[in-house]
Amino acid sequence: MKKLIYTLIFLFALQLAAFAQTAIIDEDFLEPVSGWTMEGNWEQEEGYMLLYYYPIVENYDFSAYTPEFEVPANGGDIIINMFVDVYMMNATDEKCEISVVSGDQESVIWEHTLADGPWGEIAGTDLIFDLNDHMGETVQLRFRSWGATTKALWGWFVFNVNFMTYFDHELCAMELSGPGNLNPNEQGSWQLNVLNLGLNPEENFTVIL
Repeated sequence: MKKLIYTLIFLFALQLAAFAQTAIIDEDFLEPVSGWTMEGNWEQEEGYMLLYYYPIVENYDFSAYTPEFEVPANGGDIIINMFVDVYMMNATDEKCEISVVSGDQESVIWEHTLADGPWGEIAGTDLIFDLNDHMGETVQLRFRSWGATTKALWGWFVFNVNFMTYFDHELCAMELSGPGNLNPNEQGSWQLNVLNLGLNPEENFTVIL
């Protein structure tokens, strides 16, 4: 008797004009990134993106940009896990900031002056803000630091960038249980648990295996 192994791919055919995906961006920098732009002393290391002080640059202005992404009609929250380390004796007017770039418009959503000391914990601290003002727009996040000298900055470590959203209609297959093999001409029954992550109740959907 030959054992049959099935790979099950779940497609939810909602009888509604919507497709859902919770994570628009989920970057942990463990693999080489694609679509990111890094200027000057910005670089990627395994597990984080880093703005490093070396090579030392006077009157610097360096930015890193995420790929473009669309903010859904329901908006969503950006969670950035990061740490800014400062060499206080060299700090004067240097700053770090994060902004949202939409076309030729840019809005600053976070700013830190290095003379105020480090920001966050060494292992990373979450910075959370919503993008509801940009619903329906295609945007980028910009990580920028500028000032008198990079010697003021031991390093700006960005460990994770995550953009989460909720769609009107979003179903997720959680667990499938049933027989692992079938004999020829044998029927089998499986039970599938489905989680509704959307904003609306669901009554009419089909699961295709």
